[in-house]
Amino acid sequence: MTTRDFVFQGEVFTCRIVKDNEGCDLIIGGLKFLDALQPQAMDDPMEGFASKKAQEIYDEIFFFIDEQTLALPDEQLIEALKVDNEDYFI
Repeated sequence: MTTRDFVFQGEVFTCRIVKDNEGCDLIIGGLKFLDALQPQAMDDPMEGFASKKAQEIYDEIFFFIDEQTLALPDEQLIEALKVDNEDYFI
């Protein structure tokens, strides 16, 4: 299991890194992290992002998923990701 920690607003958010079907690393974050990055309504001038830094971090994340699924072993996590991202995982 490969992870990457992001520090945002003094809190550490651990994301997972999985390989797509072309061998590229994809960062998967938890929904709690998404809520921290984008706590406001999408019609806000900042598109709901907490800050410019939050938007930059968001752009690095491939997908956000619930924390329970994020904690699964790699094979099971990839199976869950396939549901919404079948072009990336075969």
